[in-house]
Amino acid sequence: MAIYRELQPAPLDPIMEVNKAWPGMQAEHNDPINTTVGELRHPVTGEVWRPTAIEHAYPRALEQIMQNREYGYQTQAGNPRFLQSLAKFVLREDLYEAMQDRMVAVQAAGGTGALRLAGSVLHKFIDAGDEAQPSLILDDGWANHRNVFGSDFSIRTYEHLKPEIRYYNHQEYMKLLEESPDSSAVLVQASGYNDDGVDRRPEQWDEVLEMVSSRDFPLIIDAAYVGLANGIAEDSYVLRQSAAKGILTLACVSASKNMGLYGERIGALYILNAAKRVSVEQQARLQQAAQREVRGTSSSQPRLGALAVALVLDSEAYTYEYVTELESMRQKLVARREALSDELYVGRADFSHIWSGRGLFTRLVQAGFTADQRTYLKTQGILALPNSRLNIGGIKAEHIPRVGQAVNHALSLVE
Repeated sequence: MAIYRELQPAPLDPIMEVNKAWPGMQAEHNDPINTTVGELRHPVTGEVWRPTAIEHAYPRALEQIMQNREYGYQTQAGNPRFLQSLAKFVLREDLYEAMQDRMVAVQAAGGTGALRLAGSVLHKFIDAGDEAQPSLILDDGWANHRNVFGSDFSIRTYEHLKPEIRYYNHQEYMKLLEESPDSSAVLVQASGYNDDGVDRRPEQWDEVLEMVSSRDFPLIIDAAYVGLANGIAEDSYVLRQSAAKGILTLACVSASKNMGLYGERIGALYILNAAKRVSVEQQARLQQAAQREVRGTSSSQPRLGALAVALVLDSEAYTYEYVTELESMRQKLVARREALSDELYVGRADFSHIWSGRGLFTRLVQAGFTADQRTYLKTQGILALPNSRLNIGGIKAEHIPRVGQAVNHALSLVE
């Protein structure tokens, strides 16, 4: 008797599926444009952007590792210097100092790894009662969130943009929070909303946090774009406020976009207020659970990139250089958004969310592109996703008019 089950098709998410066509487009077109992958690129050179301070820190980090012959495993918690410096960066030093004894800190394999750690720990920690599994109330822009959490949680979500008006659908979201089961966790994107770039205002965040606190929901914060949407303080607002309000907060912080460390997989999971919300003993066991998950997957997280981040954030001069360049790149992103908005015809659709949004992404058409529209864009050397999400941060400034004109024509087509 055969011992094997028949595997069902398990395609990659839409971004990766669409990108199977990219090598062919590179062969067919002299200057193709890939609007799909969420990498931040320099607006002039088109190369993946890495801050100069990080580039300068890398040789120093490697030299330090080799001098000290630090070739063995890190602990499952990861690099303590990195975890401390990154926490101070997103929380600010005064809040970090106040939170030290209420913090679980574990280095993760990028932001995605931090999210996976958070999901695994919470799945063990939440009592689902009569439900088969706990619910996850999801900011559902990034397709990979479902891949990360879908096996352990029952997903509940909402339509993030109100279709007829094209602004964040706060009322529907608050209703979803109110009506969800007690055994629910909440996942929000801190800033630079992926996939439409439309973020909550501070007063809306305050209402969300009030509801989350009143329902005693644990809050998972996906902080992947700190400094690239509205600024470091603004992009960390929900994280700091959630921590300060005593909410059980699982902050998943990534260094991929804002530090150019995609391939190094540098991130962190911080669990805040567990001692206050549950007990000191349970906080210690959450640390153990997260470290056990690391042991069972990667065993030890990367050392070099983590040390490079710590060298930058621990140095006043390097931090100033980094923050200055990060703000410059943020402003370049805003300029590219405004330029694309100017290229699109007014009247055919409401594109106000493009120039008013922030971060890398925008979503052009609520219903997505038709097959004919995507085919036309391909003929123009432009690779696009079915849902019409564009990574503005991956398009050269000189390509913006070409993308805008092609989209204008594509939207005039009727399938």
